[in-house]
Amino acid sequence: MMIRNVLGGVVMNFLLCGCAIAMSIFCFADIPLNDGRVERAKYVSSLISPGDIGVEIGVWQGAFAYHVLLQKEPSKLYLVDPWEKYSQSGKTQLEMDKMYEQVCGYFMPYENVEIVRLKSEDAVTMFPDDYFDYVYIDGVHSYAAVTRDLANYLPKVKVGGHLIGDDYGWTGIKPAVQDFLKAHKKDCRFLVESYVGRAGGQFAIKRIK
Repeated sequence: MMIRNVLGGVVMNFLLCGCAIAMSIFCFADIPLNDGRVERAKYVSSLISPGDIGVEIGVWQGAFAYHVLLQKEPSKLYLVDPWEKYSQSGKTQLEMDKMYEQVCGYFMPYENVEIVRLKSEDAVTMFPDDYFDYVYIDGVHSYAAVTRDLANYLPKVKVGGHLIGDDYGWTGIKPAVQDFLKAHKKDCRFLVESYVGRAGGQFAIKRIK
């Protein structure tokens, strides 16, 4: 696993070892999965293929990414999150730092995972255009943030690839998606609105040009 940590400005490589595997399995077993994350991961994995290159924006504890990783075995999976304190989280910065450290531990055995501790608008400069097979957006749930993520990452998705997002029913997200689609009629096609596993729903957009 590779980690890009903006706080230290250092890229660190962790070697695969038996203790790391044991720690990963133990820690993921401790994360509650009764909120529909397994069902959502299955839905997302239906839109991707083994060996795809993907990125998840908004990682939190990492459980959702873990299930996608197991179900489809992407050749490369980037996990982008600043793990910064924000009002809706109810977490202190110390707790967010601890969460980040735990996520690093969870994914230590996986050489195809790269953790990027950056805001999505800063991380986007790392990636070339037409690079991702899918982008999963579950970051800040405001109209402005979702609009920014969609606009920033559309060029990074291959033609035929997908922009997928969580909590489609939220107040700020649905209008952002609809306005984005109006502005990109020639480039994108709305595929599906799904509420599998969670009331908030999910959306999927396919890049067609």
